[in-house]
Amino acid sequence: GTEAAFGVRLGVNVAPNFMIEASYTQSDPKLKLEGSGAIGSPSREIGDMEMRLYELNFLVPWGRGQVRPYFTIGGGVNTFRPVIQGHSYSTDSRFTANLGLGVKTFVTPNFGLRFEAKARTTYINSEDDHWYCDDWCDGDYYGDSQWYTSGEATAGLVIAF
Repeated sequence: GTEAAFGVRLGVNVAPNFMIEASYTQSDPKLKLEGSGAIGSPSREIGDMEMRLYELNFLVPWGRGQVRPYFTIGGGVNTFRPVIQGHSYSTDSRFTANLGLGVKTFVTPNFGLRFEAKARTTYINSEDDHWYCDDWCDGDYYGDSQWYTSGEATAGLVIAF
């Protein structure tokens, strides 16, 4: 589903075409139980999933002037905590990685707008007790890893000093 998120980013220009950025983002999407298994059974909300994202990203802008497109890649920690009435769950933190494209448009040398699109994947689980043989069964076996993958589109303000 789609959920609003908010956060803050703080970046440092290391070189004219290289930036390091730390970011914090939070979102609380709804947890839904998808029906009871019967055909046509409705889904229902059962709670929220508190998600907190802490990342370090590298930005590589190109071009000069007021409009500066950039490529970004990074990684960090994604924390998950289900909030379901009547139940108590602990927070789980997992490795996450992202890849994206964006553009910064400067209205003045110190103020501008930022637009970005990212794909993110977070490692959730590895079922080490389930191993699979590849198509040729040539001695290579693979575990069943599980990843949570999401996309995001963000817009924000740039304050440069």
